[in-house]
Amino acid sequence: DNGSWVQMNAGVNTQQGTPQTGSFSVGVTMANRLRTTYGKLAYIVPSAVGGTYIANDVTPSWNVTHVGEYYDKMVDWYLKPCLGRLEGAINNVTPVLVWIHGESDADTVAHGAAYEANLTALINAFRTDSGYTNMKVIITRLRSDYGGTNLGLSGVRAAQVSIAAAMTGVYIYDTDTALTPLTSDLQHYNPITGSYGGVQSATNLGQGLA
Repeated sequence: DNGSWVQMNAGVNTQQGTPQTGSFSVGVTMANRLRTTYGKLAYIVPSAVGGTYIANDVTPSWNVTHVGEYYDKMVDWYLKPCLGRLEGAINNVTPVLVWIHGESDADTVAHGAAYEANLTALINAFRTDSGYTNMKVIITRLRSDYGGTNLGLSGVRAAQVSIAAAMTGVYIYDTDTALTPLTSDLQHYNPITGSYGGVQSATNLGQGLA
């Protein structure tokens, strides 16, 4: 916030852009579990845009070949400024990228098939651009009951597992459990109006990631 780290508060500063008074971030419960259970102080840098792709043939996209789009903005607006304020001021920082994504790409066969190459490129670029070449990465696997078109769902799910198996320091978090159900729209972990299940799922997912 204007060059300073501030305490994270659910529904106030948990998402990028205009404060979301009704939001509930997975990051809040993850940070709380890290502090209360493991004694670790977490610095959360959220960068999220709903309904987005990592595909190369969609604009805008998280694809690293797309100049000036989501990946470049994440690095220039969030990563570099935040790392600059961490380095030299806070000791023993362990940077971790938590990747919760894949719903939009799961809607078409072609995008699902290209997901592995596209996400692998993003992880490699992010490690290089951050200066942390051994940065740990946690991929939350897309649930098998995701409620979109689903034509590319199997491709995205297989890609996520394959990347974790092939890349050093990349881990898979399987969300296909009773603890992390999707909310009633079958597309989100975050709650929607009147959905207690979404709140509990976001809480459990954050705690599990910790």
